[in-house]
Amino acid sequence: MYWEKSPNSTHDLAANAMSRNRFRFIMQNLHCSNNANLDIQDKFLKVEPLIDAMNQSFIDLAPQEKFHNLDESMVPYYGRHGAKQFIRGKPIRWGYKF
Repeated sequence: MYWEKSPNSTHDLAANAMSRNRFRFIMQNLHCSNNANLDIQDKFLKVEPLIDAMNQSFIDLAPQEKFHNLDESMVPYYGRHGAKQFIRGKPIRWGYKF
């Protein structure tokens, strides 16, 4: 949506920094793990090294507070994946729950 022309959804900083096709090329070719060593039971094995690195960065850079408050949200997704959830009566019914 960063590259849309409608005034309520465009984001000039992202749209001017990189073209949509360049972003898609990077996302298609970004690999975090070796496909030869996959365990089909683990649904997030391909992105697990990226998630681990991001979690470590968040721990290192997070403010040192005694309590942190986290909320859950749904990320819309309409494709096919085993981790996708359906929640009836919500504005975003199909997607990933974070």
